[in-house]
Amino acid sequence: MSQARKPNKSRRLSIYALATVIIAILIFGSIYYVFMRPGSNSKPSTHSVQPIKLTLYEGEINATTYGFGTSPKDLTSPGPMLNVSQEATYTVTVYNIGTKPHNWAIIGAQWAPIVTNGQLTSLRPFATGFVQFSAQIGSDADPIQPGSSGTVTFTITDNDVNQYPSLTYAYLSQCSQDANSFNMWGPMTVGDA
Repeated sequence: MSQARKPNKSRRLSIYALATVIIAILIFGSIYYVFMRPGSNSKPSTHSVQPIKLTLYEGEINATTYGFGTSPKDLTSPGPMLNVSQEATYTVTVYNIGTKPHNWAIIGAQWAPIVTNGQLTSLRPFATGFVQFSAQIGSDADPIQPGSSGTVTFTITDNDVNQYPSLTYAYLSQCSQDANSFNMWGPMTVGDA
């Protein structure tokens, strides 16, 4: 009777080593394909998103009208339309180029006609303390002084917007009846992400 020949010990170790290397390549290749390939949603982000920068100027247009603009020479009342998006981060810098203190805030707008110089005007937002997205620079008690500026960074989340889905927004100065008496406000839209 003949005996079956057993592979020697070094040959068995070589086969095990080769099998281990092949299995490791398959496992790590699968992990790379699933998690690390370009375009994979599971790949961790290696860069941060920079905030979108907005610059506004505020001040008096004349004795009875105050406004906002995107440059010192284009103040309007109401101010320019701000179009912002949910899930975006913004850094807003406001320069007070006027002679009176003002501030800047985004509010959940409550619209009503206001009496100005004895006349009923079109709808405009109430100057309320209902600040949205923590987007406020200064306040009535601590405004942006003439010749100064202020900056705020904020993110508009889906949760913020969905909490009050019918709410509309505006930006304004909350100081000394700026928005109500002197029309110092601007329209704003918040779009989807």
